[in-house]
Amino acid sequence: MSTGSGDITAVLGCDTGDCSTLTVGDGDLLDFGANVDSATEGLFLPSHASDCSTATAEGQVCWQVDTQALYVNAALMNGAAPATERRSVYWGAGSLEVDGAQCGAPTAVLLHATGPKPLTIACNDSDSGTISGSTVMPDSWDGNAVTFELNIAKISATGGSYDMDFEAQCIGEDEAYLTFAGTGEAQAVVTMSTNDDRAQQSSAASPTINGTTCAGGDVLVWQGAIDAGASATSLQAIALIVGVKMEYVSTIGD
Repeated sequence: MSTGSGDITAVLGCDTGDCSTLTVGDGDLLDFGANVDSATEGLFLPSHASDCSTATAEGQVCWQVDTQALYVNAALMNGAAPATERRSVYWGAGSLEVDGAQCGAPTAVLLHATGPKPLTIACNDSDSGTISGSTVMPDSWDGNAVTFELNIAKISATGGSYDMDFEAQCIGEDEAYLTFAGTGEAQAVVTMSTNDDRAQQSSAASPTINGTTCAGGDVLVWQGAIDAGASATSLQAIALIVGVKMEYVSTIGD
């Protein structure tokens, strides 16, 4: 385009100077330079106040104002969805509460010859046998699912299954604690080998968390109950509870 005065009649493939679409062709360059020194210069991206989900065309750019987020092809490029990671809390047997009748108080047990002697919990094969724990969740917790894993020490060459039903509740500021009523339980199953002196762990259990909407900073309380119908008989003589691990998703850096 030559220099001079008057109206622009042809630019970037638009011969009339009044086109709704401008296309930079092969070999063309659109250069805004390095001269921005105020809020009224430079390039302003197309934007939407609260929803860029319709900007799905290949290479289409959209700035979502409410979340200060950049989208390309309706895919988030920055900011609004921070990276997350899985974190865990572990309760050793000594930090667990027990019902006291079917699951006894933690006792140190020598697991193998001159090997480790951790605190462990022995439970009878009874639905009344329970263990429980609690923690204050970090502010970075997303308030979604948690999973539980049961860790046991196998002390007999007898095989079988060790099944525990986990239930959880989240309690926010000035909210009431709830009764454990078997609501939303998920089962963790340890399939025990026929070898003794072994560490074994369950499949993960992800119960429905009871209570109001969960959020970071809530108290999370859980209970594990022996599932007598699914577990091997004489659990006390076969395996001992060493601890419980809970995993959850949290925001990185928070």
